[in-house]
Amino acid sequence: MTYADTSIVIEEDDGRFVKEIDLRPGKNAILRIEGEVDELTGILTVVFSSLDPETGAVTFDIDAGFLNPNVIPPEGEAEVNFSVKMIEGESLHGEVVENFVDIYFDANDPIRSPVWSNTFDGIPPNILIENAEVVSDTSLVLTLGGGDNDSGIRYQKIYYYDTVADSSVLVGTFGINDTVEVVLDPSLEWNLYAMGIDGVGNSETLEGTVSAASFIEFEYGPLVCVGDFNNDMTVGVDDLLIMLAVIGLSNELSTDLNGNGATDVDDLLTFLQAFGVDCSYNL
Repeated sequence: MTYADTSIVIEEDDGRFVKEIDLRPGKNAILRIEGEVDELTGILTVVFSSLDPETGAVTFDIDAGFLNPNVIPPEGEAEVNFSVKMIEGESLHGEVVENFVDIYFDANDPIRSPVWSNTFDGIPPNILIENAEVVSDTSLVLTLGGGDNDSGIRYQKIYYYDTVADSSVLVGTFGINDTVEVVLDPSLEWNLYAMGIDGVGNSETLEGTVSAASFIEFEYGPLVCVGDFNNDMTVGVDDLLIMLAVIGLSNELSTDLNGNGATDVDDLLTFLQAFGVDCSYNL
């Protein structure tokens, strides 16, 4: 609950509470906050009262009200926040709960707020890893699918399954993206899988095994880099010099790119198409 710029937390959970706050010396009043939940009707009633510190009765001193005129917000504002939990074991997925508030000032007629609707979401999301593409010697871009048709995806977690330790290891937590980039050791084989958490906190369960979530198995190693004759992972000038030194010769298997038994002009043209390539890794 909040009044002006002060917030308080009510910890009582038996359906009824009373809280008193001494506003002195700023105001000559005690603020009493009383609340009660009617379990039959579902109505929550909260009453804010300014009391005379001497008598304990409601004060009629206009300057002792717990709220000032709202000249500089929020000095004249108050609010009540609450949350509702589903009864354990009951599924209310898809049901709509509507709330409104009647605000009373002294003996005046109530001011009714607009109706606020909430729809229960009790089903976890379903996130899939649909593809994995190597983008560098340490990074993969994962394409994610699936989703959540109710409260939407809040965030996604990517795991790999450690077969030696028989456990799941978190790679990273990501926002709402169709693709995410992860950093992994390219010399290893990975079992990757994704887990989604939706807008109200429903989460896919892992249950300790990779089979409990959607996953993709892959391994990757060095890409055969056409034209990289000196194995420096680039196709550059040094490779061109190597090719020019043997062009026209037979039995130069490393530079015979078309496999016709000789390094010739056709091989040179193939090489020039790859010139400048920065070799990476592939699945």
